[in-house]
Formats: sequence, structure tokens, C-alpha cells
Amino acid sequence: MMKLGFNEATCMRNSMLAQDVVLAERFGYDYIEIRLDMLQEWLQKHTLSELADIFAVGHLKPWGYNSLEDITFCDSESWAEKRRQLAFACHAGSVVGGDCLVVVPTIRQGGNFPPGETVKDSVKRLREMAAVAEESQMRLAFEPIGSAGCCVRSLAMAMEIVDAVDRSNVGLVVDAFNLYLHDQWRDLTT
Repeated sequence: MMKLGFNEATCMRNSMLAQDVVLAERFGYDYIEIRLDMLQEWLQKHTLSELADIFAVGHLKPWGYNSLEDITFCDSESWAEKRRQLAFACHAGSVVGGDCLVVVPTIRQGGNFPPGETVKDSVKRLREMAAVAEESQMRLAFEPIGSAGCCVRSLAMAMEIVDAVDRSNVGLVVDAFNLYLHDQWRDLTT
């Protein structure tokens, strides 16, 4: 049976996690994909345990977390921050529920991202993240972004990367809009 999930990114600048949870429950959603930035806002007044308690008594359940962004071509300082964000998402998943984290390659307008280096760095970073995430039974969903500034735009390159990572907790998430941004549906077989 198909399940209905709510992606908080749909109205992220016009809502808050507390409101999204109430509305998603009220309108019969089965799952919610929690935005990490909105979860941080929630934590200014609430706890992860309070959020877990809400999910424990309702029909709505957390599916996972969206998103850890700009994971490729990081300097040591920004990579340390990514690792902190990953640890936070894994901790949230262990307390609140939800076992999947969307991870997004680097988006930088005007960036020069040679394909070979992009694949190599993406594989390296995803393997490092997979080892950390595995300790919390968290899965990673790598998402290519079709906009011109992203280093991984195509489904083919994203699949090449995920295949090379070769970890059971790393997969691919496909957003139809991002496929369209990249190639306007020209050839979905690649």
C-alpha cells in the first residue's frame, strides 16, 4: 500500500516544524521528512524527546532528515562542520525516529567541478559519512541537483558515485524536478 509523505521543504520559508507536524497529522500523512534547519529552530524551545513523544502517540512518523548539503570539495573546517551536522542528524534519528538522511553535493555558482575529481571526492566523502551513519543505523540518500552550479547534476553521475561507494546504507534519492532542471527529460535511460 502506498504511503503519503510530507516534505518540509515544500513550505520551509512559510512554516515551522511544530505547525508542519500538526497539519501533516491532521490531514492524514503517514510520514514527514524533517528539515534539519527547522529541527534546529524547534530545539530553541523544545527537546528531541518532546518531538519523539508527539510521534509516539500519533499516526504520523518521521521518515528521515533533509538535508546535509555541500558535502563535496570541503576544506578541513567545513568538513568538520559537516561531520557535526551528520552526528546531529544521527542523534536525532536515534531519539525521534527516522533512519534516512538526504545528502547533497556541493552547489557553487561558477564552480569548476571536473567530473573525475567530482566522482572521486564524492565517493570519499560518502564512504566517510556511511561509516559514521552506520553506527546509528542511518541510511544516506545522495541527491543530484539539476541546477547549473551543482557538481553532481545528472542521474548517471550520481548512480556512478553511489555504485562506487558500495555501502549498503548509501543509496540514491531522485527528485523529478532536479532531473528536469538538468536535462529537461531528454533521456532517462542514462
